[in-house]
Amino acid sequence: MESIDFPRIMQSIVEDIQSRPLAVASGASASATLHREGSLDEARAALDDSISAIERAVADAVKAIRDYKESSLVSLRRHRNSLTPIHRLPCEILSSIFLFVADDYSGVDYPACNYPLTLLRVSYLWRQIALQSPRFWARPHKFLPRALFETFLRRSKNALLDIFFKPQNKRQPMLGIQEYMELVSPHISRWRSCSLQAASKTKVLSRLSASAPSLEVLSLNYGETGNFSRDTDQSKTPLNPFGGYAPRLRELSLGGIFIPFTSPLYSNLSTLRLARIRYSNPDAPEQFMQILGCTPLLETLWLDDLEFSSSSNAPESQLRSELSLISLPRLQSLRMVTVQIDQRWVLRHILSRILAPPSCRLDMSAMLDEDDDLSSIIPEQSNSQHLQNLSNVGSLEISCLSNVIALEGHALEANEDSFSISTHAYNGHVNASSILSSIGKAFPTPCLDTLTLFWSNYEYPEEDPAIAASFADLLMRHPSIKKLVLQSCSELFVQALSEPTSGYPCRRLDTLIINDSPDLTDSTLESIVKDSRDNRQSASSLRIQHSRCPNVTLPSNF
Repeated sequence: MESIDFPRIMQSIVEDIQSRPLAVASGASASATLHREGSLDEARAALDDSISAIERAVADAVKAIRDYKESSLVSLRRHRNSLTPIHRLPCEILSSIFLFVADDYSGVDYPACNYPLTLLRVSYLWRQIALQSPRFWARPHKFLPRALFETFLRRSKNALLDIFFKPQNKRQPMLGIQEYMELVSPHISRWRSCSLQAASKTKVLSRLSASAPSLEVLSLNYGETGNFSRDTDQSKTPLNPFGGYAPRLRELSLGGIFIPFTSPLYSNLSTLRLARIRYSNPDAPEQFMQILGCTPLLETLWLDDLEFSSSSNAPESQLRSELSLISLPRLQSLRMVTVQIDQRWVLRHILSRILAPPSCRLDMSAMLDEDDDLSSIIPEQSNSQHLQNLSNVGSLEISCLSNVIALEGHALEANEDSFSISTHAYNGHVNASSILSSIGKAFPTPCLDTLTLFWSNYEYPEEDPAIAASFADLLMRHPSIKKLVLQSCSELFVQALSEPTSGYPCRRLDTLIINDSPDLTDSTLESIVKDSRDNRQSASSLRIQHSRCPNVTLPSNF
């Protein structure tokens, strides 16, 4: 590239200045003017005008040079950017990439990054793509000033909107819930998703009267963050958001907000989450089951802390004889949580009616009394096809704490999650003996291959023999076990393998792992090895591993 001829440029600038008419000539002409007019002030004024004219001309020249520099550099830089690999992609592909990134942000962290505004500052091309992509602006959030919020709405044009409002303590929002709803409610016809949480239901639901023909996801929560407020069905004015018209709705989550089961919003859902709702109507359980019957596409069903009238607790034999099963062939996640002792029957009632595929993941958590076992929350007919995720378990982990006993089951193939059952003590301690005795009875596990028992901070010296006996019976009911892991268990549990009361358990056992057993001795391990040689069906020898057992001197892995 040739060097720039600055002398020629400067000469052109000087000639341009000299060609401009001046108010008065300098030097001798000024003196002549002075003698001719006899006015010193006028001469000075004329000279000042000349100086100002030259200064303005120079300033114009400098500005012209700077403008030329800026325009030239911008043009060159844009051309250089266009040669980079990413800028050589078609604009449609770049736009899709940016949208994928935008869609990856959740409603919580999206406001923190201001993704569309950041994109505007990267390059001219990216700015043009962002301004011409309405979906970039379809997530207006409460941390925007009102003017910028309205800019988001305007730039989103006719794109479907994602509405999100949740109280947060770390950052002060620019907009309150009422002002936020005032701005977004006129655009309700193009809402794609809506997630709202507020301390007052009326502030939110009063703005949801118009229909939502494009709404796909709806999440409504009543109460501030950490406040477990609940709603009941005793309201004289039942809520019916959007007038019940949201034909594309597929995901519905209600936390502490009651919407009657007669609402069309419950139809054809793929995801349903209900939490913190009290149903006093005795027909509510059956109405709920009818709703499930109208959602054959359901994939996720979460029920947390629901409360039904105790009069709804009909005998289970009556349920089996009078009510039919509800098939949910696509169900992949079933979660049910109760925190009240008088609501544990709800889990058993729902499980007795649902027909789910074996691939469905089951999560249950219930409050049990001292005399309760797993049959309190699992129906008697659990050996039928509607609870195959329980009977097909190949690996079972049992964790026992002072007030919680948790069971985690995994399927035989690929070690996939199958179920999780957590029982909490209502008063005092969970009856570990009853829970262990009900495993394999409340729900059969004929394919059980691996069993892990974890005993943590659960010390009942006077009850250990009874609990250990229940554990021995558990082993007798599962002769298919090949691997047994005992974590933080006393020697009484290990002795269940060498001193059986009704025959030798685990005849197929080939691996025994014992960790953190403070009272385990060499004699107990030697007895296990001797009995296994006499009673095991497997031709291979039993392999025993132990660690952190201070009273054992035998080598590990013998």
